[in-house]
Amino acid sequence: MLQRIKIISLLAIALPLVSYANNLCTVEQIIDTPVAKRSLKIQFPGGRRILIVGHEHGLAGSKFLLSDLVNQNIETLSNSDFTKKVSSIIDLERHTILEQRQDLVFLKDHATKESDIKFIGLEYPQERIRSQFLNMAKFQSDLLRQTNLRNISFSNPYQDSVLLFFNATFYLKMTEPKYLIGYELAGFDSENLIRKNWIAYKAIIDMRKNIGEIRPDILNIFATIENSFLELYPTYELNNNDNNILNLIKKQISYQDKEIIDNWISVQLQEMKASKRRDEFFAQRMLSRNQSGILFIGKRHLHSIAGILKKKCELSINSNRRI
Repeated sequence: MLQRIKIISLLAIALPLVSYANNLCTVEQIIDTPVAKRSLKIQFPGGRRILIVGHEHGLAGSKFLLSDLVNQNIETLSNSDFTKKVSSIIDLERHTILEQRQDLVFLKDHATKESDIKFIGLEYPQERIRSQFLNMAKFQSDLLRQTNLRNISFSNPYQDSVLLFFNATFYLKMTEPKYLIGYELAGFDSENLIRKNWIAYKAIIDMRKNIGEIRPDILNIFATIENSFLELYPTYELNNNDNNILNLIKKQISYQDKEIIDNWISVQLQEMKASKRRDEFFAQRMLSRNQSGILFIGKRHLHSIAGILKKKCELSINSNRRI
């Protein structure tokens, strides 16, 4: 019988949504907004703040499928088949699109009411911002061309497909740029760290596939371990004693295939560390600006980045050093 793995609280510091350091730094949810349940506000001394909104990225292949569809010759598919294929992709991404629409409301609201916000941070390297914007603009142009040639009204599901392909920030920049005048679209990710994170994640994908083909019975144990790493992720720190964590996980699983399980735990740990290095990079890049801003990020990173910012804020106060 598999037991649910519990990570002892001594191995990680929880992220309470309360104030600390004599109210000079706070971490709390953003209220009165459609993104309230997936957002955090970090308040720094002097009034500076960073708002973080976590969202789903959607399925990995959806954008590629949409891109392929809009680049096909019009004779390849009938109008009804074309609409059905676009609709089927959108139906799979309903939750992601709902969150993007909520992000749009949040962005518009803060763009008109919050004068201290200076940047909108995105999960891209800075050098990729322009190329991503051009790619997304091309998709919209290709989709408009398809609907015009087919004499199809540019309504849903086509408008939703543009939002899904763009993300809320790029969509607003393309369709209603007046809201983003005066805001810098800043890429806070690292090309090098993305590549390393992908290599580590690919090792998980490959091992799950390879082992699943010969030992499907062991995939339940794989899933249990993977869920434990997901639970650990928000409060994991790169300077943790990994041996304590690994030993705790192993002790709470009943298994015989030691080599396979040890390898699975190892690839999970390496991917978590690679992703955490990106979180550290995000936090440092934002802090270096000494400005208030908004960051849109994958949900997995939300509490992690907030925790890093909180810790850096606390350390700066203790050392009387401005961040």
